[in-house]
Amino acid sequence: MKIFHNIRQHPIVSVIVALLASALLIFAFSEGKFLKMTAYLAAILATVLVTDWLAAKFKTDDAEFLIKSPAKELKLLLATQAIVVVISIIRFQVFTDWQNTGSLFKLPIFFLMLLFVFPVVLIAAFLKWRYS
Repeated sequence: MKIFHNIRQHPIVSVIVALLASALLIFAFSEGKFLKMTAYLAAILATVLVTDWLAAKFKTDDAEFLIKSPAKELKLLLATQAIVVVISIIRFQVFTDWQNTGSLFKLPIFFLMLLFVFPVVLIAAFLKWRYS
């Protein structure tokens, strides 16, 4: 599978991913949610393996994907992720009693979550920049 080749080609990234997964498992263990986190990480791994297998099976095009403006696209991706973090903090830390939170606060947060958590903003920007 291509994933094992990529792990050998990028050992630093592989170590960082392994450290992050280990940190998540340690944190989950301290919170009493080790089995749930293990299942979550296993689901992510299964998704990656299935995606890798399907890409190999259907012989994806090896043509390079041209990045038109890396700085602009990186800024958009980082800004989008920062907005997701802020929305998540507001949703899960500020409004902890979501059921009793008024619609005046729920609707804008829900709308922003739809735009940014799901990649609607990214898709719109990349379509505007003529990516296919």
